[in-house]
Amino acid sequence: MAAVQLLDSGDVKADTTTYNSVISLCGKCNQLEVALKLMDCMEERGVPRNVHTYSAAINACGQGGQWEKALELLESMELCGVKPNAFSFGAAITALGKCGEWKRALKLLDSMETRGVKPNPFIFSAAITATGVAGQWEKALAIFESMEDRGVAPNLYNVNAALRACEHCGQCEVAIRLLDEIPERGLVPNVFSFNCAISACGRSGEWRKVIGLLDSMERAGVTPNLISLNAAVSACVRSGQWEMALSLLEPAMANVDGDATTKPGLPSSKAAVDAWKGGVLDVDGDAPR
Repeated sequence: MAAVQLLDSGDVKADTTTYNSVISLCGKCNQLEVALKLMDCMEERGVPRNVHTYSAAINACGQGGQWEKALELLESMELCGVKPNAFSFGAAITALGKCGEWKRALKLLDSMETRGVKPNPFIFSAAITATGVAGQWEKALAIFESMEDRGVAPNLYNVNAALRACEHCGQCEVAIRLLDEIPERGLVPNVFSFNCAISACGRSGEWRKVIGLLDSMERAGVTPNLISLNAAVSACVRSGQWEMALSLLEPAMANVDGDATTKPGLPSSKAAVDAWKGGVLDVDGDAPR
């Protein structure tokens, strides 16, 4: 990274904004060590570090899977007279979530208001995701449902994070309820919303509900994508409904025209159904023992 080399050499007199931009870039490129080195350079050269500096570095820690360092930076910024903002906490909660530290993520969420920072929708999404990916769907749902009590109106990202938690744990009924409540909240479901619900129902073996969700997508004016189709086909195959699986695939396959690169994934889905029909695969896509 040429920009990092220039800053590191000291040949370029850079200000806080310049350093912040490069540290943020390091986070996106998973270059945690470089980001931390640039923070040290700022201190050595007398360049002030502000809330954006620390937040960008905490985000880089999350990308690098270093939750301990993320918390260390969050604590040290206050000692240096820099007050964390919502993004600082959100980056730290995200870092904890990526490393499976969902309990610490919830503890940090609960500490925010006592530290003078009100959680916003971004913070709640990070906390819901942290618990959801850890298989703690009930915790994720509780966080989501606590938002309005805390004076924060959920947005679609929050709903989708809760739906994603349901997907991870195969909570079909809860996912459908969340999906049905989206219009009541003045929001519009997108394809991700439906896909999460479809996958949740598929994992719990509710193939009829999967078909119903595909119909609901059409009524809502949301076009199913490849993920929708594959999730629905997988749900049918797992339940032994290969004829339904093929009926879902046929319209899509008609648009492929034999070119596997046109619709990646569709030929493999059809092959999986055909193989299962012939006894080559079991319903989970594994070779029978």
